[in-house]
Amino acid sequence: MDFDAIVIGSGAGGGTAAAELARAGKRVLLVERGRRFDAADSGQDERQMLIDRAACDDRAIYVNAVRTRPISGGVLGGSTSLYGAALLRPGPSDFEPGRYYGDRIPRHLWEWPIAYEAMRPYFDRAEDLY
Repeated sequence: MDFDAIVIGSGAGGGTAAAELARAGKRVLLVERGRRFDAADSGQDERQMLIDRAACDDRAIYVNAVRTRPISGGVLGGSTSLYGAALLRPGPSDFEPGRYYGDRIPRHLWEWPIAYEAMRPYFDRAEDLY
């Protein structure tokens, strides 16, 4: 089979990219490594989800030479599946972090190089999709 695009992962990023490519008429193969996580009540079990990390990616990585497991989704739908499929829409103030965190971040990070208004149409489209 021929595809115009192969998208790895069906989380918020991959799923969105796959949907937009398909909408544009592209033939898309969406590849998912994760399994379907069907434990209906597990989202309410903090030990299972936050300590045992039952639905997290199972790879060990090194951060500052310390072995750890990432807290990211290793299931169908990625991390979005782990957080109740809730996606928060950024607001105008999110594009000016220096306004609120100026004493905690370097000056060059105080303002984003793009304004909220420039992103608004994309946020609207994403909101419609989700």
